[in-house]
Amino acid sequence: MRNKADELDAISPGACGLVGVTELLSLLNLKSSSHYAVTAADVGGITTALANYGFGLEPDPRFAGPLPAITAKVVVFREPEAVEANRLDFLMARTEVEISALVAAKDGQIDPIESKEIVAKIKAFEALSNAAKVRLIAYLAYLVANPPSRRSIEKIGERNLHDREIVADAAFKTATRKGKLLETDVRFLERTFDRLNLPKKSLEQKIEALQTPLNSLDVPPLVKAGDRQSGIPIPPPQPKNVETSELLSSQLISRIRADTEKVSEILGEIFEREDDPKNQSSEETIALLLQAAGHNVSGGENDRFPGLEIKHANLLSEILESSKLDQNQFDILARKHGLMPSGAIELINEWSFERFEEPLLDGGGNIEIARHLIAPEHSDRIG
Repeated sequence: MRNKADELDAISPGACGLVGVTELLSLLNLKSSSHYAVTAADVGGITTALANYGFGLEPDPRFAGPLPAITAKVVVFREPEAVEANRLDFLMARTEVEISALVAAKDGQIDPIESKEIVAKIKAFEALSNAAKVRLIAYLAYLVANPPSRRSIEKIGERNLHDREIVADAAFKTATRKGKLLETDVRFLERTFDRLNLPKKSLEQKIEALQTPLNSLDVPPLVKAGDRQSGIPIPPPQPKNVETSELLSSQLISRIRADTEKVSEILGEIFEREDDPKNQSSEETIALLLQAAGHNVSGGENDRFPGLEIKHANLLSEILESSKLDQNQFDILARKHGLMPSGAIELINEWSFERFEEPLLDGGGNIEIARHLIAPEHSDRIG
């Protein structure tokens, strides 16, 4: 098993990488059901095999992702922890990423600036775990590596009015979840409505409707208020008795889930891979996203080890709790934190050299730890 995990590490340097579907099937000793297309059963076999080694896959149909083409490149990434597939907040966030990618796509590319803005959106999803954010960034990397063709993008504006309004409504709900529409949100919605070939007047009417209290079924869910910024405030829902509120909440969740599934179905057709030689996204953009997905996207540092990236800080904390650690145990521990063993030792020692002018870890048969460097009486030396 360790050899296979090492092979997967090799194709996903930095804990996230891009690999062809056929190459991945071969690596995992799996056979495709067809020479011409990837089936749900094929992807199911891939995801199950990858999970055994601590990896995830995007796109993943279990998370409302489209089936990749047999010629497509998919994203394999270290999965910090399992993500619940049917959580409504995750599905809504995924829908927002898809709509953002659709709006950003032009001439068969999603450029680095647009990608960074979408990554920033993902990082700002307060309700999502770090693992869920990693999965969303990995999915975005897949969309960037396999962008929709110009013709596919045009198709969305040719769909029936009902379908286009469902997508527009989903974009509007996600933009208003913060409790206020900022100028950046309005610009995003204007581009969305334009892409969907919907009149600007319909967006203006939705924005105007935010000025007055709405029926509870139509009020987007609110999160805690942010800092004061210019924008359009959204009135809170009117107070109701507990029984009525619970019923309305259940109805709202059911409706949002149904709308989200419909949006995924519509956008899934747009993001189906077409073999268009013009659809070549920038390697710079893809590299940026793979790097983002390969790191702890929530950011932050471990207070105990300032300056050390949080995954490595968490790994170091566990190492220090062990009385003895051999190389195999260390390898397992490193992979648990989504890190490559050799790279983890190197980075921790670089951090140690900067602070103590000597290495903290010594690999080999057993992992030797220079515990005196971070003993409580030397804690003032850290940072």
